[in-house]
Amino acid sequence: MTDEAGPSPAPPGGVVVRRELTGRDADAIVALRDRLYSTEYGLDARFTASVDWSVQAALARGWPQSSGAVWLVDHAGALNGSLALIDEGEGMGRCAGSCSHRRCVGGGSAAGWSRSC
Repeated sequence: MTDEAGPSPAPPGGVVVRRELTGRDADAIVALRDRLYSTEYGLDARFTASVDWSVQAALARGWPQSSGAVWLVDHAGALNGSLALIDEGEGMGRCAGSCSHRRCVGGGSAAGWSRSC
């Protein structure tokens, strides 16, 4: 793995960690959080809409190119995890993450990540 932007070499398990967004990553982040949180916590379309709004607002502020950071974890050609550090302005920041693998945190959501950030 590397701290530089771009994909890391895929190990034998086929996992790739990326540090740059592609055109469809914003939608994939929203879909991943929807899949995990609707299943684990019973959250509905209002949650998904709020995640989508937050991602779009961050992108409009230049995230992650001008401030903040992103780590995207791909496995088998699909987004399976994300971690975002987002500049909220006025000296405030936010950490948001999701992981679809059960070994991540509990059943698979990043609730533990969010609490620890």
